[in-house]
Amino acid sequence: VNPTHLRSGSSAQNARDRPRTGRWYGMGRGNGKLTDDAVRHIRSCDDTQISLARYYGVSQATIGRARNGTNYSHVI
Repeated sequence: VNPTHLRSGSSAQNARDRPRTGRWYGMGRGNGKLTDDAVRHIRSCDDTQISLARYYGVSQATIGRARNGTNYSHVI
């Protein structure tokens, strides 16, 4: 554990702080698989979910959720 990554505060305070620190969206979450630029590409192209999933190394479901805004809703 890196002490510089630790902050004191309640869960509510930490939740309010997430957008400012960028630790909630996309790659900043730690479990995000796609960059914001990748999501923009996925939404703008007509390739199939299968081909995009292979290209980005993720599941078809991840591509579908990125396309319809269920995930990565912060990406414009």
